[in-house]
Amino acid sequence: CLPDTLRPSQSFEANVSLLADAPRPLRNRARVRFHLGTSELLARVVLLDRDELAPGERTYAHVRLEKPSAALPGDRYVIRSYSPALTIGGGTILDPNPPRGRRTRAKLIEHLQVLERGRPTERVERHLLAAGFAPMSLPELQARCDLEQGAVSDALRELIECGRAIQVGPKESAGVLHAERVDALQADVLGRLADFHAKEPLKDGLAKEELRSKLPDQLPPVTFAWMLGRLTANGQIAVERDKVRLAAFHPKLSAAEEALKAKIEQAFREGGFQPPAPDMLLGSQKDDRKLGHAVFRRLVDDGILVKVGEDVFLHRESHQAMRDRVVAHFQNRASINVGTMKELFGVSRKYAIPYLEHLDAIRITRRQGDERVPYK
Repeated sequence: CLPDTLRPSQSFEANVSLLADAPRPLRNRARVRFHLGTSELLARVVLLDRDELAPGERTYAHVRLEKPSAALPGDRYVIRSYSPALTIGGGTILDPNPPRGRRTRAKLIEHLQVLERGRPTERVERHLLAAGFAPMSLPELQARCDLEQGAVSDALRELIECGRAIQVGPKESAGVLHAERVDALQADVLGRLADFHAKEPLKDGLAKEELRSKLPDQLPPVTFAWMLGRLTANGQIAVERDKVRLAAFHPKLSAAEEALKAKIEQAFREGGFQPPAPDMLLGSQKDDRKLGHAVFRRLVDDGILVKVGEDVFLHRESHQAMRDRVVAHFQNRASINVGTMKELFGVSRKYAIPYLEHLDAIRITRRQGDERVPYK
């Protein structure tokens, strides 16, 4: 058994045969004694294509254990009737860690037939599809397929060369995804971004974490990061800081929006170190309030307005002037406090306190008791 490949599970998928001399048919969902290796477990046998299995017959089943156990594909098992405890049949484990999620009985049976009798390439491909968006490594595939390493390597090479599998990550630690999963995820990402741009045409892009939250829950972080890198390299998206957008998208303001943007910017420029509260300013505008907030966020995203506290924004010219004035203050003084900030900028505590906290955050100052000293 390869390291980290034997994982406990509470269900197996397997073939099952009933002995010709079994005293009675095995009914669907019958409770049985399930013998695997040296352990005996209680389980229910869910028959996939019939209501009961007659003596001498064989089929496929989903085995639900009452307690977790670990197995490998190809492991043999024996079943005994619950009471009296008589040996009635057995079979072979085909998938010891079946994926969660609903599957039609017909598709599941066809899947198990491939795992049981398919060529190595077919078996590897089935496990890649079942893994969804989680890249599978060579050792994982070797353990899941019950194949030698060389056979798995050859199968992977064939699948990659014909475009049905795609390598994820650097070669030394690469996993593999099925091409269908890659195509589906790519379409999902591009579609989500297109929808976002249609609804929010003034925003730079969608935050990475927000985009991630809109994608399937089972998407691993490594696959999400790889997909963003792949789409960026292909020139389909652009990732700027924590925002993601379609490469061809650029926020574009109409003439009316440009006029509103200039009006809001002018209000903050004139406000200096006592800027207007955004809600009050936007509420006083005759323009559409929702549009006003969108244009305001555009000014923030463009760096024209700088957030320095809760609902406190400075025009970038005032922000730079504040930084320069505080740095100049330290040429002659060892520290600065709330009172000094009030005098330097002609503001009340309402502004002085968030300004000092912002200067701490951007490492111009650091707190020392009630004073601030230069950040070093």
